[in-house]
Amino acid sequence: MYEDKTYENIRDEILSKITLVDTREGSFTSDAVSPISMEMEKAYNQFDRMLGIMFLDTSAGSYIDERGKEYGIIRKEGTYAKGEVTFTGEKDTEIPAGTLCSTVGGLLFEVLEGGVIPEAGSITLPVQAQEPGDKYNVLAGSVRILPAAIFGVTSVTNAEKMLGGAEQETDAELVERILMKLQAPATSGNVYHYKMWAMNVEGVGNVKVFPLDNGPGTVTVMPITSSGRAPDEEILQRVAAYIEEQRPIGVTVTVMAPAEKMINVAASVQITTAVTAEAVQAAYAKLMEEYIKSSVFERNTVDYFKCLSMFYDIDGVVTVTSFSINGGSENISIGEKEIQVMGTIDVEGAST
Repeated sequence: MYEDKTYENIRDEILSKITLVDTREGSFTSDAVSPISMEMEKAYNQFDRMLGIMFLDTSAGSYIDERGKEYGIIRKEGTYAKGEVTFTGEKDTEIPAGTLCSTVGGLLFEVLEGGVIPEAGSITLPVQAQEPGDKYNVLAGSVRILPAAIFGVTSVTNAEKMLGGAEQETDAELVERILMKLQAPATSGNVYHYKMWAMNVEGVGNVKVFPLDNGPGTVTVMPITSSGRAPDEEILQRVAAYIEEQRPIGVTVTVMAPAEKMINVAASVQITTAVTAEAVQAAYAKLMEEYIKSSVFERNTVDYFKCLSMFYDIDGVVTVTSFSINGGSENISIGEKEIQVMGTIDVEGAST
C-alpha cells in the first residue's frame, strides 16, 4: 500500500514544498530533510507490516495465535506417535523404562514402562516417539535398532505400525479453523458444529460428519490426522469425550476412523542419463503424497491419468512405458467412509 513511500520520494516531496531557500543536493536544507525522510520510510514500512497483521490471510505466527484466542481457538500442538515394541533375548534380561529403540532412519522411540524378559524369550512394551510429528507414524517392522545395546537382547521390532503422531498446527491450518468459526453457520448442533468440535482436538487434521447416519437423533463423526491418515484409538476417544461435553441432549454420537484404502503404484519409465530411477521414484513419491493428502475427503476417486501425468513433471523423465494403480489402469473409487492413503511406489527406469 505504501510501496511508493521510499526515502527518495519522501525527500523529494518535502523539498518540493520548500521555497525561497536552496534545496539542491548538498545544501543545508537537503541535508536536514534527508534523515527525516529515512525515518519516515521506516515508519511507512511498519505501516505495511501492521496492515498485513490485521488480516488473517496475511498474518503469521504469534499474531494468528492472538487472533485465535479472541474466539477461544488455540493452536494445536503436535502429538506423539505411540505403539508397542517386542524385545527378544535371554530370560530375566531387564528392559528399563526410558530405553531407546529406533528405525533405520534414526527415528527414536522411548520405552514407557520397563519390564523383564520372561522364560518365553520375549516381552512387548509400550513406546512413544521422542518428538511429536507424523514422520513417526512408521510401518510394522520399522523399529529394529537399539542405539545402546542391552546385554541379553538379541532383537527388537514393532509388530504393528506406530500411530498418533501429528505435526504442530500450521499457520494455514489455524487460520482455516478461525475462519470456520467466523464463516460457517455452526449452531444448534448442526454439521458445522460437530466438525468444529472435532477439529479442536489435538491430532485431528480434518473431519467428515454424517448426520442421521444410523437414523434420527444420530451423528457419525469421522476424523483424520493432519497427515491424512486414520487416527488411533486415543485420538478417537479424545474426540468422543470432547463432543460429549458439547453436543445437544438426546443425540447419539459415533466417532469412528475411516478405512484406509492403500494406493499402490507400479511404473516403468524411460529416463535421461542425468537422473536415476531411484531419484525419479523419490520425486514421484513426493508428488503422489501431496496429491493423495489433498484429495482426502475432497475427492471420491484417485484419478488414474492424473497420477500418470505427474511423471512428466519430473526432470529427466522422457516417457512412461507402463503404469498401473493397484494393478489396474482405471480410476480407484473411494467409499464415503474410506480414505485414500499412499502405499508402495515401484518405479523401474531405463536410460535413453
